[in-house]
Amino acid sequence: MMFSDKRLKSMLLKSGLSEKSAELYLYVLNNEGCSIADACLDMNYGKSTVYRAFEDLKYLSLIESKNNLWKNCLKTSSFSSLIKKLENDRTKMSRLISNLKSVELSKDFSFPHGSLSNYESLNEVETFERYLDLSKSKAWHNMLVFGNWEDFNNSNRNMVSLEKQFIKNRLKNGGKAYVVVTKHGPYTSQIIDYNQDLDNQEDRMSSSVDDISNKPIWINAFEGNNFLHIWNINERKEITSTFLDSKPIADFYKDFIYSKVL
Repeated sequence: MMFSDKRLKSMLLKSGLSEKSAELYLYVLNNEGCSIADACLDMNYGKSTVYRAFEDLKYLSLIESKNNLWKNCLKTSSFSSLIKKLENDRTKMSRLISNLKSVELSKDFSFPHGSLSNYESLNEVETFERYLDLSKSKAWHNMLVFGNWEDFNNSNRNMVSLEKQFIKNRLKNGGKAYVVVTKHGPYTSQIIDYNQDLDNQEDRMSSSVDDISNKPIWINAFEGNNFLHIWNINERKEITSTFLDSKPIADFYKDFIYSKVL
């Protein structure tokens, strides 16, 4: 499919390119082998303006030099880098929109003892980062856990190193752990958190109960604050999580976990 210069320029502008960069891209597209000097002469732009626009195009890999001389023998290149940038921007924007919606939604929640003061939707990398951040925090003294760890540590994803680091950090801060496991299997047994020697060292109590949810879930609550970190797995088999700061919700899960482990 062939696109007119007008339509292509419109798409380039919508993708975030400046007017000058879009026009210079089209100039190179229609004058393959040209130089920056040619563009300055033919388009009546100042040299500094042209150089800035070309640097932007070069950064996005939209133009390149056929003989590796940046100023000469220019030609247009693939849109792949620009597409990747737009996809990353879309992901970030989607996450921002989701978080803003969560904040807006939280305004409508009312609880007997307070309201949601913090609510975040996290992707897989952010979930792991938050998990380790919490392990290093001194804002809690007991950790309460409930869920199906087997669903998160399995043949598709090895979580042992992450869990080892979490426990290492937790031991430094002297935090106790109360863990309710709802599913057993070969991959759960790999997690060092279920090693008896380390259990004794870290003052950990654990209990096994029936899987009442039948869904991938891993809940972390903490004595000493109102944080709640709830893991799940989305339809693309990626780990996502919700992190919130809410006393009534955190207290509900704490009471529930205590009822299962004690």
